[in-house]
Amino acid sequence: MKRILYTIIAIFSGLACLHAQDPHFSQYQHTPLWVSPALTGQIAGDMRLTANYRNQWSSVTVPFQTVALSYDMRIPKYFGKSCSYFGGGLFLLNDQAGDSEFRTTIAQLALSYHQSMSNKGKPSYLSLGLMVGGGQMGFNPDKLYFDNQYNGEGFDTGLSSGVQ
Repeated sequence: MKRILYTIIAIFSGLACLHAQDPHFSQYQHTPLWVSPALTGQIAGDMRLTANYRNQWSSVTVPFQTVALSYDMRIPKYFGKSCSYFGGGLFLLNDQAGDSEFRTTIAQLALSYHQSMSNKGKPSYLSLGLMVGGGQMGFNPDKLYFDNQYNGEGFDTGLSSGVQ
């Protein structure tokens, strides 16, 4: 039993490490679907459209640029006296970093459910969210210099990089 538990912990520990380099925004409250899928549809109106742009380190040769778009909406559904509702949305992100043109592209669909916890005064909600989607990461190795391309005086891009 302990072996199974340790195996499960090891698997989930490894998965948590995979998300360490996600693109980020300093004003994260303006990217609610990127923060948590449970925030999908949690708005004062019926729908929300957000667009974010980040240009970081503009003094380097190729600055880091991140663009994110999201759309989400409330889907009201009333159960008895409590006001509970669903939310649905779409999140898109494109991040390009540095000379290697390292690019991350993400598209995700979000669904949430908000259960009202109070009938009087300021409303409180218990929210549950789910986000599914896919992404792609890649870079251009032709834009980089490697040790094998140093000829003693400088970098010669005509030499093989040794990268396959």
